[in-house]
Amino acid sequence: MGRSNAVVVLGAGFSKPLGGPLLGELLSEPYLDSSRASADALQWMTATLAERRLSQPNFSIEDLFTEVWRDARTGEKVAEAALRELTIHLASVCTALRPKTQRKSFAQYVDFFAALHANHDRLTIVSFNYDLVLEAALDRADILYDYGNAPDLFFDDNARRRKLNRRGADVQILKLHGSANWGVCRGCKKADKSDDQVIAYEDGYVPWRRRACPLCNERYLESGIIPPVFGKAGETRHVRDAWRQAREQLRYAHHVLVVGYSLPPSDHEARSLLRETQQSKNRMQVDIVCGERGGSAEYAHVFPGVQDWQCRFEDYLQALNGEA
Repeated sequence: MGRSNAVVVLGAGFSKPLGGPLLGELLSEPYLDSSRASADALQWMTATLAERRLSQPNFSIEDLFTEVWRDARTGEKVAEAALRELTIHLASVCTALRPKTQRKSFAQYVDFFAALHANHDRLTIVSFNYDLVLEAALDRADILYDYGNAPDLFFDDNARRRKLNRRGADVQILKLHGSANWGVCRGCKKADKSDDQVIAYEDGYVPWRRRACPLCNERYLESGIIPPVFGKAGETRHVRDAWRQAREQLRYAHHVLVVGYSLPPSDHEARSLLRETQQSKNRMQVDIVCGERGGSAEYAHVFPGVQDWQCRFEDYLQALNGEA
């Protein structure tokens, strides 16, 4: 394939082979064991989920998280506390996911992104994941990334800032639901163009022990994670610009590769986002890698001429490498 613009869309199935949780596993063992959320909060979430399913068999983790999210946004103090514990849980679970970099499976991830970067003029990665598997693979491949042209995102690491200032990013990562290594200073006085300042750390930020903003030193940082909820999570201030950039990159893409994102019918925001490809004037190649059963039927309505590989991501990587 000739050099072109590529967009890779990542969901939980991308990180699953290296130990990451799927959505339905977030309140199950062993992920509860790695959580730094309070035991009372975790017990309440698991008990509430089980209780609601007795009367509503289709009640999901996403339904539970949505109720917490919406109640917290009304200013209800109990719900605000529950939401804080929920984000601590998600951040700690995703921070605990540390791929063993010497394993062959991780090396395949590194080679995958190295090849994508080498074969395209522009590479953008749109991720619905919180974990740092992607960042670890890009670092190992010596591919310098940023988080898009976010006006108020500050990398805490001096060496990374110097590299970005000197040569610019090779790849843009657009994390639409936030990231486990982000802390957000709400209403930061040092923010230039928005109300919030995002601090991106090299490791995870789990706010069970909150840090002060290193720029204004006046406010404590909140988690940069947006829980998986129904509704307009994309309107949240610190990811709003990432959604805008994702729409733009999809509109001008030549190659779109979706890995491990199931595109549930309830995810109206994601479906609307992916439909930006229908406005593209480019000749577009679209590949779906979402498991042996194939991707959601929704993909046929979103993408024209989609090719579904009907395999797991690890099998797709082996196929690319010519392995049996």
